[in-house]
Amino acid sequence: MVFDMRNIFVFFLIFIINYNTTIYPKCENNNFIKKKLTITKSNLSGKFKLIDPTKSGLIFKNSVDEWAASLNRTFYNGAGVAVGDYNKDGLPDIFLCSVDGKSKLFKNLGEFTFREETLPNLKYGHRSAVFADLDGNDWLDLIIGTIENGIILLSNINGKFKDITENSGLNGIYSPMTIALADINNDSYIDIYVSNNRSRDIRDEGSVKLARRNGQIIIPPKYKDRLIMSNGVIKEYGAEDHLFINQINMRFDKVNWTDGMFLDSNGNKLNKVPLDWGLAAAFHDVNNDGLQDLYVCNDFWTPDRFWLNLGGRFQLHDNSSFKKISASSMGVDFSDFDRDGDIDVFVVDMLSRELKNRKRQMHAQNKSDNALRKENEPMQVMRNTFLSNNGDGTFAEVSKMVGLSASEWSWSPLFIDVDLDGYEDLLITAGHFKDIQDLDVNALIKNKQKPRDKRLSPERRKIEFAKEMMQNNRLYPDLKMPVIAFRNNQNGQFEDMTKIWGTEKLGVHHGIATGDFDLDGDLDLVVNNMNENAAVYENTFWSPRIAVVLKGLKPNTSAIGSKVYLQSSDGFNQIKEVVSGGRYLSDSEDKIVFGLNKINTGFNIKVRWKSGNSSTIKNVKANYEYTIDEKYSSREDAVEVKNNIKDLFTDNENLLNFVHHENDFDDLALQPLLPFKLSKTGPAVSVVDINKDELDDIIFGCSKGGSITVYLNNGAGGVLAIKDNYKFDDDINSIFHNDEKNIFYSINRGFELDVVSVKKHTLNKNTISTEISMILPIKSVGSFARADIDNDGDIDYFIGGGAFPSKYPESSNSLLLLNNKNGFSQDLANQNVLSTSGIVNSAVFYDFESDGYPELIIAGHWQPVRFFNNINGRLSNQSMKRGIDKGSGLWNCLKVGDINNDGLMDFIVGNYGLNSKYIASEENPLSIVYGDFNDDGSYELIESIYENGILVPIRQFNDLVKSMPFLYDRFQSFNQYSSASVADVLGNKNAKILQVHTLESAAYLNLGKKFTRATLPNCAQLAPINDVVISDFNKDSNQDIILAQNYFNNITGNELLNASDGVVLTYVDKNFKEVKRSGIKLGGEQNFVEIGDFNNDKKPDVIFSVNSNKSKIFINSN
Repeated sequence: MVFDMRNIFVFFLIFIINYNTTIYPKCENNNFIKKKLTITKSNLSGKFKLIDPTKSGLIFKNSVDEWAASLNRTFYNGAGVAVGDYNKDGLPDIFLCSVDGKSKLFKNLGEFTFREETLPNLKYGHRSAVFADLDGNDWLDLIIGTIENGIILLSNINGKFKDITENSGLNGIYSPMTIALADINNDSYIDIYVSNNRSRDIRDEGSVKLARRNGQIIIPPKYKDRLIMSNGVIKEYGAEDHLFINQINMRFDKVNWTDGMFLDSNGNKLNKVPLDWGLAAAFHDVNNDGLQDLYVCNDFWTPDRFWLNLGGRFQLHDNSSFKKISASSMGVDFSDFDRDGDIDVFVVDMLSRELKNRKRQMHAQNKSDNALRKENEPMQVMRNTFLSNNGDGTFAEVSKMVGLSASEWSWSPLFIDVDLDGYEDLLITAGHFKDIQDLDVNALIKNKQKPRDKRLSPERRKIEFAKEMMQNNRLYPDLKMPVIAFRNNQNGQFEDMTKIWGTEKLGVHHGIATGDFDLDGDLDLVVNNMNENAAVYENTFWSPRIAVVLKGLKPNTSAIGSKVYLQSSDGFNQIKEVVSGGRYLSDSEDKIVFGLNKINTGFNIKVRWKSGNSSTIKNVKANYEYTIDEKYSSREDAVEVKNNIKDLFTDNENLLNFVHHENDFDDLALQPLLPFKLSKTGPAVSVVDINKDELDDIIFGCSKGGSITVYLNNGAGGVLAIKDNYKFDDDINSIFHNDEKNIFYSINRGFELDVVSVKKHTLNKNTISTEISMILPIKSVGSFARADIDNDGDIDYFIGGGAFPSKYPESSNSLLLLNNKNGFSQDLANQNVLSTSGIVNSAVFYDFESDGYPELIIAGHWQPVRFFNNINGRLSNQSMKRGIDKGSGLWNCLKVGDINNDGLMDFIVGNYGLNSKYIASEENPLSIVYGDFNDDGSYELIESIYENGILVPIRQFNDLVKSMPFLYDRFQSFNQYSSASVADVLGNKNAKILQVHTLESAAYLNLGKKFTRATLPNCAQLAPINDVVISDFNKDSNQDIILAQNYFNNITGNELLNASDGVVLTYVDKNFKEVKRSGIKLGGEQNFVEIGDFNNDKKPDVIFSVNSNKSKIFINSN
């Protein structure tokens, strides 16, 4: 448990300040009013306090009848809540929706007491609601989403509601889920977007009559917009979302999807209506252009839609800019969580926080879902996604790195500064009526199923199916969950605080909304629970705060779409936007609260109104509420800001056109339980002056079946391509040049071939000739390095052992080959010290002692970084003495350079990064347990972590049992396996173990005789680092570091690690900083990066080789 001093409060302090409840008194200085906030609590406990409903008077339960939900499973999607001051008495009121009962309006009487108010007779069941002023009369109307009859609109006239649905244009036969509001077309009237879900799932029909032709199932014409076949599985389309434009006088027109209001990512009109399983939609200005963009969460196989607002039209965001989305997207919220000025996007899914649960729950998607993903659509992943805004229109998915990838079966995320420290924390409603992902129960149900009685009528079949479904649902375990709370630790990480912050009560929590119910300037909570009373939580955290209420000009009286900035003298700025609706099925009060982190002075408020005007209030005081009136705002003159900062590099797309083609090799045929593929590491690249014309040339390697390509620099900004006719029968690991004109060498990896050799390549006029130079006594190659090891005037070779085929994580032995003028011989004197090197993915020689004998540094998988001192040609492991003995990692590369400009050479080591499913530390290392458990000659692998001191497997039972069928006899259920340790899995079988203690990429800074480790910043931890170059690219006397990142070969979890689009770092003032305007933007699996002068301007350019894609050259434009 983390013991946080910020949560300790002096209990005997009592703050008593009077509060004036007048809503809009005369503004001070013709601009704003301020009121001292009221804090009358004697128990400042630093948590959420659940209010007793018998004392509050808020008695309400969203009851869902078991039989009704068996007839229509969408009832289990729950109901929402809306908060707003509908009667303008200064206290926010509550409207709670009921799917299968009576929805209720509760008037806030103060002191956390509420009274039910009378509403017009509301038909149907209700799922969602929003308070908003739609007609500009300064009274909040009430928009209610029904189960299958569109929207009910209640007009608010002086605090009394009137049903005007019939003539509003909002009614109809559709099933609203979340309702989001914004001024889309800049006419100041508020428009409505409705995420629409089918009112009934076709599976609840019991059966559907389909045709079969020539053995193939044919979708009948009546279902052409309802059903689709994928990999032999029938899938159902969702329904059309609705956008309603406010035509004034409470009348709305529905937009046609194909009329040009919505455009595809290329800017073309849509040619068909998206039929998605909409669950949530929310407006927010994500790209900071003053226009509210739209994010739509879609369930099942239909992808999320991220629409950029172009000023009255919406264009689908370029999917290359965000590469992953959640598969079962439930809800979305926005926050500048890292306070970098850019708005980030968070979407919830249904992955459990507990590994045990994940091992007994089936995946929400399968191959039939994945087959429906179009080529230009982002990958769908079965977990939460957090899109960190890079500020240039691209996003990095970082949920795993920040600790937010899992939050159980989640519904609604809510960013709120709970502890008032100036950083927004996160609350998430969660739970479901049953754990319908339970593998054991699903297997039981499958075995019980019988063919339908074809003699029954369709209606009778539906009834019988509902009965069966109801009985089956009773077999599943309950899935009650807390409202999950994460604290923003201000360092890019979130910490689970559910049990500490008071939201741990279990239930099925759906809609959540915030409101300052007691007028103390912090935000309290109301949660709509299924089959339990709704919950009201009082916020009892204490820290200085500032509350802001905006009074907009008519008709946008709530100032929806306006932004509020809290600016501090130390540059600590916060941003919040006034939004309406957009919570899952719900809507919060529009009051904005800023936490001040115990600082009381030195703040200004700036408002950017949706109209384009602005207001500024200087020297605002802590613990006050400011009501700011747009009537007194002004339109600032547009100031042209001349940005003289240009990108460091320019993409030169036309210099060469090299596209790498990876061969198809089945790594799993060798070892079915590999965590990632080992065969896809190319293409190797080398930059050398091959023809001795003082110009940098480029040599590309290839994969099996390919050929080497040489690009000769013609000195005029172009290249001449020469391709070898020799077809390689293995991937090339390394390419090197021994300063011989027109001659270079390559070494193959050996992983796909039994023989490893050094090949000599001779460049002729327009051809390349290839011959074998020598056969190496090694099974596979992980790395290669060259140096004069014994100081005899010639170059010797180090070949680092790669993964031993079929025996990963064991390796081939590394070799040291001494150049004896007439050839090479193995250095047996040093063989013993290298025998325990393990897999060596990278090796570097450098003479750190300046004695003519270069030291050797190596790094690899499941190994620590090792430093070998060279004394007269004899190597000695001096890692401990040099301070680099700790920290086994999944190291991929290392590179030497004087990072801090102190005249001593440092080095960078690239690790797996912090944005994958793996977590490792000294206390709880990531482990791999391995051995030939089947006596078949290859190693079985069990990826493992420690939980409560016990080593447990990570992967699901079905993954392991394919390679270890003896597990069928050992485990009788998925639930039994989910609790098993590695010892339980293996019994008395002999096993070995290797461990990883860190996944952070890092720098080792040279202190003279020792090194000190410095972790690279978060941007460098987004993905595995495969290669590094170090140079002063911008001539500012500081070393810059360019990273080649991303990894597409994961098997465990089946995710591409692709969050990096190119990272450049610099080392300034003893810290690593990201170079924001680097100009390097590229996706793909960047396996190598090299420096060269490709346009002959004496400036260092860079080239990236990208696996299975086009390589990229970036020209130094500094």
